[in-house]
Amino acid sequence: MIDWLLATAKTTLQADDTHIWYIDVAKHLSEIAKLYQLLTPEEQTRANKFKFDKDRQQCIIARAYLRIILSHYVAIPATKFRFTAAQQGKLYLENFPDLQFNVTHSNNIILYAVTYQESIGIDVEDETRVVEYYDLAKRFFAAHEAKALQTLTEDVLRQAFYKIWTKKEAFIKAVGEGLSFPLQDFEVNYLAAIKETVKIYKNENIAAANWIIENFQPIVNYQAAICRKNSLNKIFFYQY
Repeated sequence: MIDWLLATAKTTLQADDTHIWYIDVAKHLSEIAKLYQLLTPEEQTRANKFKFDKDRQQCIIARAYLRIILSHYVAIPATKFRFTAAQQGKLYLENFPDLQFNVTHSNNIILYAVTYQESIGIDVEDETRVVEYYDLAKRFFAAHEAKALQTLTEDVLRQAFYKIWTKKEAFIKAVGEGLSFPLQDFEVNYLAAIKETVKIYKNENIAAANWIIENFQPIVNYQAAICRKNSLNKIFFYQY
């Protein structure tokens, strides 16, 4: 499990670094009014559309802390910069195209990944959630991935499933094409204890790059994965 470092006022991001940030939503509920003020009117309107308080609160905390975290890397206050979205919805920071980032959440946990220049994706899942592992694997996983799960006993099946799932989601988010890139068209290995290169069966343009991916456990009962284009050499873990 990860040993998270407390955030500092000055966080230095070198060219080959990847920074992963962790937010526990429950610890920041008392800040909602203050965090709400960091959002643009459009972001506030979006948050207010949620029917349930917990969803609205998570939306506010997630976007406000995205602003706070990115302000570590640019010389602009958190309230001042603007986001733009690519065709498939992936966010970029206006006027800072080299600063790459991605966000994921599950229940009360939010994770952010930040790096320079290279595309990046991150995913987290609650691995206590029981689903139809074999059925989902047959529908969405590559053939070798689904076959590998069929050989596992119940006590390791759940963790293996979520290791594959988070890796596939992190890759899709790094590529930035959404589900227009089918999950069956690439393969990852749940047994890989360290970084691995994604095996891509189709799409020559994407396959021309190396997509490096790795699982990690942010907190108990959660599985996560980080994917970065070309390298994933130095990862640092911070929390607010």
